[in-house]
Amino acid sequence: MVNECYKLGKFSEAIDTFKRVGTHPKSKALLMDVAGYNNIISRLCENGMLEEVEKLFGGMTAAPYVTTFRTLIDAYLKVERIDDALRLFNQMADSGMRVVLSFGTRVFSELINNGKAAECVPILIKMGEKDPKPDFLIYDAVVRGLLNEGLLDLSKDVLGQMMSVSVGITPTLRDFVCEAFGQAGQGEEIEEVLNADRYDPPHPPSGMTGPPRTTGQRSLDPNQASGQQPFASNSGFNQMLGQQDSSHL
Repeated sequence: MVNECYKLGKFSEAIDTFKRVGTHPKSKALLMDVAGYNNIISRLCENGMLEEVEKLFGGMTAAPYVTTFRTLIDAYLKVERIDDALRLFNQMADSGMRVVLSFGTRVFSELINNGKAAECVPILIKMGEKDPKPDFLIYDAVVRGLLNEGLLDLSKDVLGQMMSVSVGITPTLRDFVCEAFGQAGQGEEIEEVLNADRYDPPHPPSGMTGPPRTTGQRSLDPNQASGQQPFASNSGFNQMLGQQDSSHL
């Protein structure tokens, strides 16, 4: 019924049909599921009826799904309602909804291009605090946008999270970052951030020289036994220490 009304261009009737069951004016309200809301919201957005969309979105009896947010955010960006798009994007981050690569890079880029680079940082940070983590290319787009705007301190916050959650950084982005901070006289400072995931083993107490010594045969890590190199990370300190020991045996 709803789709038929849309095909005939009867948008008001489609909304009325959506809200009730049967043809009688006093029919009870329909408890529509998320798929039903997504359908009508998509149709209304296609026709630029954002006022009606907002009414439906605010009165949803089912919890909004990621598709609902994506549809409405895209509609806001299309008509350059940037603040509204930013508000909903922030709600997505608060809800822990997954932001896929194509959608995330597009929305962040649009927000940055419309002067909202600084506002993107808390959204991305919140996304990075939950699983699954945002794709590396989403971080890349935000970091480059911040640096192009001269927002070095904010970009440092994002880079710090990238290191702490092991997203990593490509040589290309690293060069871009180091050049930007180097021109600002902060080259050494950013190197500390970028190298934050590289941990040195503790130094021996004063009076001792050389690596720590152990007695007896040291057992091998499963990765070392198979000839594989362990991954250096926050939890891999013992593996790194073992590698240092073996180099002195």
